[in-house]
Amino acid sequence: MKYRKYQPQPLGEVLKKYLKKSPLQHKLKEVEALEAWQQIMGPNIMERTQKLYMKEGVLHVKLDSSIIKHDVYMMRNHIIRNINEHLKQEVVKEIKIE
Repeated sequence: MKYRKYQPQPLGEVLKKYLKKSPLQHKLKEVEALEAWQQIMGPNIMERTQKLYMKEGVLHVKLDSSIIKHDVYMMRNHIIRNINEHLKQEVVKEIKIE
């Protein structure tokens, strides 16, 4: 009878180990940052959000209200801090409002 060299591991654990070494980890964190924006900002801001995407650590947000644009601009550092705390990692370095 042959014995296995390694013990079976849960698939979730194996995937986590793989993703830590993979370049996909950064992209997954960016997707989580977009989801965090939705949770932190709430449904009222999401109704006014026309476009939302991440590129190279910059969260790009297109809003359809100049008043909300101004409010987000004034609170951008606080929002960045909240998103990064939510993710337990610095993913968002800047918010660009369009």
